[in-house]
Amino acid sequence: MPGTLNVGGHDIITHTGTAGAGTVAIQDVLQFPAGHFLDVCHFQHTESAGTAGGTSSTSWATRTLNTTKRSATWASLSSNAITLSAGTYWFYADPSANNSGRIMARLYNNTDSTVDAYSRTAFCNAGEVTAYAFINNIFTIGGSKEFVVQMRVQSSKAGSGYGIDFSFVDNTVTNVYMNVIITKLQ
Repeated sequence: MPGTLNVGGHDIITHTGTAGAGTVAIQDVLQFPAGHFLDVCHFQHTESAGTAGGTSSTSWATRTLNTTKRSATWASLSSNAITLSAGTYWFYADPSANNSGRIMARLYNNTDSTVDAYSRTAFCNAGEVTAYAFINNIFTIGGSKEFVVQMRVQSSKAGSGYGIDFSFVDNTVTNVYMNVIITKLQ
């Protein structure tokens, strides 16, 4: 089906033809008018070597966010919650779960007590298998709002339900159990 993804009045991706066929053109999105730039922040759930991701929950539970990799003036992280100022955002998160059956994540708006986006369902069953419940969402907010990433699993797993730990002999690794990358579009 023909279509165009337009962000901020700029055609980003265009498709001609039918679903599964046709031509897709991705525009050079890194060229911005003078004075404009790609504004991105990056948060993570990290733990030291030998520390697992935590116990997964069969109820909606807020995932840990404890590391700022790249900050922005329009976003702040405090107590696992991200506060965003007014604007249009592209939100990406990749929370993991281990050996927990069916899993799903959501972007929860604490300010308005609403769900802004759900991930697709993923599956990670016996055998210490890890899966990711990817959240991708574009949204606009008119004022400052606080958001959290929440996850729910079919079968709770103690200790490593949110990810298996890894360590070398010298224990120099940092385990990453979730990335959140937010791009401010407007």
